[in-house]
Amino acid sequence: MTELDDDREGIEPETLDEDAGDPAAAFDALRRTIETQGAQIGAEMTVIRRGLEAAFDQFEKIEPQADYKPQLAQLVQALDSVAQRMHGVEQSPILRQGAQHYAAALERSGEGLVRTAVQQLERQASDLERAGRNLSAHVASARERKRQNWWLVAAFALGLIVGALVMLFLPRLLGSVPARGEMTP
Repeated sequence: MTELDDDREGIEPETLDEDAGDPAAAFDALRRTIETQGAQIGAEMTVIRRGLEAAFDQFEKIEPQADYKPQLAQLVQALDSVAQRMHGVEQSPILRQGAQHYAAALERSGEGLVRTAVQQLERQASDLERAGRNLSAHVASARERKRQNWWLVAAFALGLIVGALVMLFLPRLLGSVPARGEMTP
């Protein structure tokens, strides 16, 4: 088991799941856990102290007086380490700042995200509108070119027909018209 698992032993799993989205409840759960662990450490220290006293009484009966100063020094050092850790947890910025501070910070960051998303959405909407106008202009231009092409084909066909008729009937018309100075019979 890791040190993180040891730290989470005092926290009930349902408390962790319920408080996952609420910073105030999470901080309250952390405070309760620290208080519970402090009380447990105090109770364990009392039990250890009583056990040591009983053990010393038994050792005095069995063996001659031994020098326990090194072991006691280690125990005192371990207790100092635990006391320092507890003091460090009590002084953590999370507990000093309070839930309202972190809730306000989360709210500000959320507002910034929403503002950025709205600006990006507006830019994309204007890009889409511009693309729609460009597409509309291209479609109108294509329709106009199609109409112009139709008129060119119609003018070419009419010119071809008129030219063919002129070629057919012009010689007859020219042949039946008397030249200058000629008289018709």
